[in-house]
This record gives sequence, C-alpha cells and structure tokens, in this order.
Amino acid sequence: MRLSRRRMLLMPFALGAPLLLPRALAAKPLWPGARYSEEQRTRATQRGLHFIYSTAVKPKYFAEYGDDYLWCFYTISNTAADPALKRMARTMGEERAKAWRRLHPRLPAGADANEIASLVF
Repeated sequence: MRLSRRRMLLMPFALGAPLLLPRALAAKPLWPGARYSEEQRTRATQRGLHFIYSTAVKPKYFAEYGDDYLWCFYTISNTAADPALKRMARTMGEERAKAWRRLHPRLPAGADANEIASLVF
C-alpha cells in the first residue's frame, strides 16, 4: 500500500504529536491538568521524525515513496515552530534530496503524467 503525502504528513497528528511547538515552552503541560508536557510532545515529535527518516534511508522504501518522504521533510522544515525540529527536517530532507537526484538524474523516456508530477514535486 502506497502512502499519500497527506497521510504521511497527518501520521504524527494521529499519533498525538503536533508539529508546531516552540522549544522554549519546555515543562509546561499541554493544557491544565494534561498528562503530558510540551517537552514530552517535542521529544515524541523528534522521535517520530527520526522514525520517518529511518525508513526513508532504506532503498526499498525510498525507491517507492521517495517523493513523499521529500515532501514530508520539506513541509516540516517550513512549517514547524520549533527551530530544532526545522533544522532536523531540513538536514534530513537535503540528504535525501541528494539521494533522489542520484536515483533520478533525468526524466525517463516515455514518462507518464504521474511520474512527471512525482519528479516535479
């Protein structure tokens, strides 16, 4: 089953780890009486990003979902409020983008619309 960009990006939210979190709000509970703190949410979000990256470096998965991984790292690096998370996603995305370029140096002959869209995005 191929994951869409939307599903990949919404996965952390489904797991209860929103991405928009300033690092300065360390020990503050998520809301009054909340079981978890903002620091714990930040760590969970970073663990989630590391998990996504750990799957992105596997050739089998990257060959199939590379464009989705790149989109995931790009959007996190451009929308996260936490500067450390932004840097982490950007670093991971840049590394994977270089691998993407090695795998796709040019447009293949006879590429269909989906393949062209995947390469463009």
